[in-house]
Amino acid sequence: MRVSEIKDKFGEDFWNMFQVNGHSFPDLSFPGGESRGSSIKRVQEVIDLCLRKKYKNVAISTHGGIVRNYLSSHIDDDRSIDIFNCCLYRLKVEENQYAVVGPLNK
Repeated sequence: MRVSEIKDKFGEDFWNMFQVNGHSFPDLSFPGGESRGSSIKRVQEVIDLCLRKKYKNVAISTHGGIVRNYLSSHIDDDRSIDIFNCCLYRLKVEENQYAVVGPLNK
């Protein structure tokens, strides 16, 4: 669905909520879709598994909405996560401290 179609179908205010960083609107979802909070939890479970396995470096590939939701849940300010095709971000985890670095290929 294109942005214009989303705005026509659900309204401009609904679309604008998706543009706000991942700390906000954890129950936000398209009708019948996965909520923002649920997607963040699902990714965190994978990250936690990688940490328990003590992997040194892990690459995760997913679509932009998941990347934006998850990474923005680990920043303290309201800056937006710039998502573009094939973007690369680094999530550094040291002693349970998370730092978002990137985009690395802009």
